[in-house]
Amino acid sequence: MGNRLVPRYLREAITRKNSSLFSQPAITDLKMEEGKPLQFKAAFEVMPEIRSRRYGDLKPEQKDSPSPDKEVQENSTIFASSRRAFDPVEDRAIADGDFAQVSFVARPKAKASR
Repeated sequence: MGNRLVPRYLREAITRKNSSLFSQPAITDLKMEEGKPLQFKAAFEVMPEIRSRRYGDLKPEQKDSPSPDKEVQENSTIFASSRRAFDPVEDRAIADGDFAQVSFVARPKAKASR
């Protein structure tokens, strides 16, 4: 019976306070005794009240960029290099600036006989 009454009375209390739940309530100290009112404590977070203000007069802060073209070029270079395709080279040894893909299999050494 309490599992049906607690949500009902909790909803009523929240509605009376004109609040909105932000988190799941934690119910504690539930007391159900015959002939006495149902009692419980509920701990939860509520949505804060947000009051709208006039914002039409607010101007965004604009920071000067010393050289937007240079920044765009640097970011384009970084982006392009991250998307680069690598062509396999097999007719020469690895050199500075090359990328190597290496795979290997590790096996334990054979144990020495005693």
